[in-house]
Amino acid sequence: MRLTVIYENHAGFKKGLLGGKPIKALIGGFHLRGTGKEVLDDVVERIDAERLYAGHCTGLDPYAYLKWRLGDRLEALHVGKTIEL
Repeated sequence: MRLTVIYENHAGFKKGLLGGKPIKALIGGFHLRGTGKEVLDDVVERIDAERLYAGHCTGLDPYAYLKWRLGDRLEALHVGKTIEL
């Protein structure tokens, strides 16, 4: 398994970043604390990854909303978590 790590401090990831290759997972804090529903809906529409693992700096309310919209595609990231890709 080849893992490509992309660092950004905001959401808005597309396949184009990897030359059309599918993104298996986005892993990290998405810094969405304090954002409104419109921004979160845009994130849902724009993210083109199979799985998302969100750290604490995503924010509790944004995480809950994204979890409602993305379901099993989104998981909380925590110390000691093992991710199988």
